[in-house]
Amino acid sequence: MNVRDRVRSLAPALLINAAEVVDAFESGHAAPPLRFRNGLTLWHAKDDPVPWVFFEIFCRHDYTCEFYEPKAGDVVIDGGANIGMFALYLCGLEPSIRVCCFEPCAATFARLATNIERNGLGDRVSLYPYALYSTDAVKSLKPTVSSGDRSLFQRSKVVDGPEELVQCVSLAKAFELCEASTIDLLKLDIEGAELEVLEGASGFDWTRVRRVSVEVHQQFRPHCVEIVEAALRRYGFDRLDSDIGGAFGRIKAARNGSTEAVTRR
Repeated sequence: MNVRDRVRSLAPALLINAAEVVDAFESGHAAPPLRFRNGLTLWHAKDDPVPWVFFEIFCRHDYTCEFYEPKAGDVVIDGGANIGMFALYLCGLEPSIRVCCFEPCAATFARLATNIERNGLGDRVSLYPYALYSTDAVKSLKPTVSSGDRSLFQRSKVVDGPEELVQCVSLAKAFELCEASTIDLLKLDIEGAELEVLEGASGFDWTRVRRVSVEVHQQFRPHCVEIVEAALRRYGFDRLDSDIGGAFGRIKAARNGSTEAVTRR
């Protein structure tokens, strides 16, 4: 079953307005806000990668399937939170979870804030307008057509337009901001900066992380799969699964005992 068929099949169980949303996805027209049956709503703009991210998170369960089950009191860092779809997904699964969202692009961050505020999730979801990186620094974010592709690194999807100066923070600083002693899931979808985050964090930082789900971008960060896998093993993650296809992929890692299984799809 392809992406389109799977979304059409699963959307009615998730969305009140599934037919309208799916028709918009398939026709290429602007989709309405996604109105979930659990009472949450996702507002978005035309440059947000809503169809694909909806498929990844709600249909294929890329960050959680047989890997992470949210529990009461868990703390999740969502690096590259975009407009908050993963945060809404987690809050729908576990009402008492705490999610710390990091999103550096000002316009995208504004939509993220709208989604958290309008859904009444401000007591569970904390928002930080920063990029995760190796150190605390100011870097340039490249413009792209899709809000999900914006990166600190040059890539083929960059379009003409001004770059945006954004504040970056290290993983240690992120822990400090979140006031968390342990992170149950570190999700990184940060368009190439995964290498800097891994290489810039100390061994002590990584002892505080139970599970990692990191998207790797080998089309513009050569050898990143091997580098990320080696770093995670060095930091004590002994259960790794790599799902790599073409230009990018995802690596999931856990410490022994942190999860029942890390299985390959």
